[in-house]
Amino acid sequence: MKLTTRNYLFWRTQLLPFLRGQGLLGYIDGSLPCPPETISVTLASDDAAATTSTTAPNPAHTAWFQQDQSILSLLISSFSDEGSSSPADYLGKAQTIVEALALAGRPLSPNEQLLYVLHGLRPEFWAMASSLTVSGNPITLSQLADHLQAQEFIHADDFAVDSGADGSPSAFFAGRGSGTGDQGRQNGGGR
Repeated sequence: MKLTTRNYLFWRTQLLPFLRGQGLLGYIDGSLPCPPETISVTLASDDAAATTSTTAPNPAHTAWFQQDQSILSLLISSFSDEGSSSPADYLGKAQTIVEALALAGRPLSPNEQLLYVLHGLRPEFWAMASSLTVSGNPITLSQLADHLQAQEFIHADDFAVDSGADGSPSAFFAGRGSGTGDQGRQNGGGR
């Protein structure tokens, strides 16, 4: 999954507080560098005057590497497709980001909030988003939620699939003049 301008802010807002809270951010930002793979160990010999130096695996490196790989796994598993969440879910995520940014000292104005949310909408909501921005009347996220809910209701039939008797998708067809005589009128074709 590729991070894009549409999903990066939400992804980052979720991950950074977790990493900070667990004391793991240093692995990501480099402030907790990887210890060397080996360390120098001084061995005392039977002769008190003679000592030898050798290298040995560094246990701190092993522990750091294991933690780093766990964090890498967490980051990879945190990537998720933008998917097709419901408008309520999408706005809930957006509100979480808005609140997190405010707590981080970077509050968004209502206009910025609206623009970011509109930017991330699924294609079936783009026409509605365009009409809302062209109107010139500022709206809040809660008002946008009402618009999205209505738009989702309108589009619900566009995405419904009817299954035929054998379970495969089927389409209904009605056409003018599709039949002849009484048979055509009975099927709605002779209107």
